Amino acid sequence: MKNGKNWHDNSCNKKNPFVCYKGTLEDSDFVLVNTTKTWSEAQRHCRENYTDLVTVRNDTDNGKIKEWNEWSWIDLRQGGKLEFNFL
Repeated sequence: MKNGKNWHDNSCNKKNPFVCYKGTLEDSDFVLVNTTKTWSEAQRHCRENYTDLVTVRNDTDNGKIKEWNEWSWIDLRQGGKLEFNFL
């Protein structure tokens, strides 16, 4: 997300910092990883060291992540379709 509440797709091969979560989606802690990786590398890192890339469920989650870093890989799932996005 940049400049408001608009999501932007980006090439999965671009390297960005990313946000993982640990716990469950309903009860999770977010972890900012400032190392830059591709989307696939970020997903693998989160799955090996935490639970997965964070899924932003609401404005509170979104605001929390944006405070850390304006451009971060996240995991966004809508309607069962996996989309690669960054914040």
